[in-house]
Amino acid sequence: HFRPEISITSDVIVGFPGETEKDYQATLALMDAVKFDNLFSFKYSEREGTAAVGFEHQVPEKVKRERLQQLQALQEEHTLKRNRMLEGRVQDVLVEGKSRNSEHDITGRTRSNKIVNFRGGRELAGKTCSVLIKKACLHSLRGEMVEGTENPCSSK
Repeated sequence: HFRPEISITSDVIVGFPGETEKDYQATLALMDAVKFDNLFSFKYSEREGTAAVGFEHQVPEKVKRERLQQLQALQEEHTLKRNRMLEGRVQDVLVEGKSRNSEHDITGRTRSNKIVNFRGGRELAGKTCSVLIKKACLHSLRGEMVEGTENPCSSK
């Protein structure tokens, strides 16, 4: 609670050999406690030549698939909630270039690596713009460049 604006992400592999239901539930409990901004999650898959291939207690594929789906659904809730916390707030956005969503929009990233799409010209690529976040989606944010300031974008 000291830095509510901080963005924390993690990587999780479900179904590693020997993972019990108790282990998996502990992972979900950790996710609920931390509420990651984003999670890169995968199910364990055997890789020839690795020690884990020979480990006992391999987790069935169906269980791995179910755990991954449940884990990703929980993370989607957390991600959307975290993104919604930015609605109505001004963010510094480093403009990357043209948006994939609209020929009239540009895209960039906040200091916490969240994608923001907003109206603007491609000449702003490489500049940092002040953007008011209007709408939060699961994988990106929608915003408007802050008007009324002498220079809403800078090369900082």
